Amino acid sequence: MDRKYHNETNQHAGICKPSKQKGEICYDSEECGFGLICDSLKKGAPFYCRGYNFVGFGEVCSRSDECLGSLECIKSKCTNTKTNDCGFIDSCPSQHYCTGGECDINCTENVERICKPFSSTGGYCHYGYECSVNDTCVNGKCIKKYSLKEGEDCSTTNLDTMDACESGEAIFQYDEKLGETVCKCTKPGTITNSIKNCVTQECPRNYFCDGKTKKCIPEFSSTDKCKRLRKERDQCYINHHCVYINTEPHLERYFVKGSCHQKYCEKESISYLNQCTMLYSICNN
Repeated sequence: MDRKYHNETNQHAGICKPSKQKGEICYDSEECGFGLICDSLKKGAPFYCRGYNFVGFGEVCSRSDECLGSLECIKSKCTNTKTNDCGFIDSCPSQHYCTGGECDINCTENVERICKPFSSTGGYCHYGYECSVNDTCVNGKCIKKYSLKEGEDCSTTNLDTMDACESGEAIFQYDEKLGETVCKCTKPGTITNSIKNCVTQECPRNYFCDGKTKKCIPEFSSTDKCKRLRKERDQCYINHHCVYINTEPHLERYFVKGSCHQKYCEKESISYLNQCTMLYSICNN
């Protein structure tokens, strides 16, 4: 997929460069089109842009490095070769997750690393990827996305998402009394308006610095339209049994030609990417 890209240097300078496409010589993965990496299949051979790690459990493959997680390409299908050990969160069938050895509901013992169905709304969770596609994990329970109001606690184990908040925005602060980082839902634009120059002031978690405006911008837009587009895209993935990581809504593997996501949900994927994934749209609008 075509795109333009930022790198660590030119992002703050506001410079966008054309991406390289599948089969083109490259030096770094950020140069490659969306969903591609810069790699070489043979030692000493040139590096070029190619697809990698985008084929899910039971799907057709040609090489093991196309398969997700710890899956291997056996008889042209991505297969789990480990007995009672899924290994990675994305090594399981659609609508399942790998327990990863986290503690059970009472946190008294470690569970096996096996594939389990997503938890339903109100069910126990340790990470957001354990919840169903329309939910997220807050304080050990799966709740509906965008259901929390301004000022409500949105804390979760990995602190890598703000989609529990109605605004889609949150602030993460260290609580000395609790000895941990907590999440609080905020009004839209709170972070963007509070930091005057993100080139000299670092943007907080889940925001990036737009070098043109010098403002901190949320990685994802959470307008009503974007909430709808994400729901339509995610539901399409589930309807077609594509492997989906709930806490990572913009993984580049979703955009690799040949992936389940592009075979069946290309329109929904590209629509959400173009309109709601802000770091991408900075360079492609």
